[in-house]
Amino acid sequence: STPHGKFTMQTLGSVAELYSGLLSTHVKKGTSERARKGLHLGGIPFGFEPCGAECDPQHLGGVHTIEKEAEAVRELFHRYTAGTTTLSQLASWLNALGARTRNMHKLRDSEGSPRAGPRLFTVSSVRGILHNPFYAGKVKHGADLLPGAHQSLISWELFQAVQLTLQRNSG
Repeated sequence: STPHGKFTMQTLGSVAELYSGLLSTHVKKGTSERARKGLHLGGIPFGFEPCGAECDPQHLGGVHTIEKEAEAVRELFHRYTAGTTTLSQLASWLNALGARTRNMHKLRDSEGSPRAGPRLFTVSSVRGILHNPFYAGKVKHGADLLPGAHQSLISWELFQAVQLTLQRNSG
């Protein structure tokens, strides 16, 4: 409450604000650089896994496909674009295959205990896959779609066809 105390608190607050602003600038710069290089941003989508320690350092993209999951993703896009199945049916199909999401958030189970781990697919998680341009070899950064350094699982044309079908079916 003294003038010296107020000055000290304001100075410490200003230094903290400067640090936070500089950190934000550097994180944004790093994220933009990753996107420009075609590297994934955020969590690794279903159908892919991160490169391990045994991976060639020259490998581009930082991810490898998990072939069983990649086949399921390809089938998901083809089934949906054919217009003969719903998102709910696709979620049930993936769950019947034994596939699980990459969701690792802690959610409460039926007894109220927090549980982390892969989850069953839902309409929302299937919609998320179908909306993700990463599967078509693109990296989304803000409003930009940039070429990815990873292997695409589907063609850009199939991705766009699914987007049209999603838009038509969105009520």
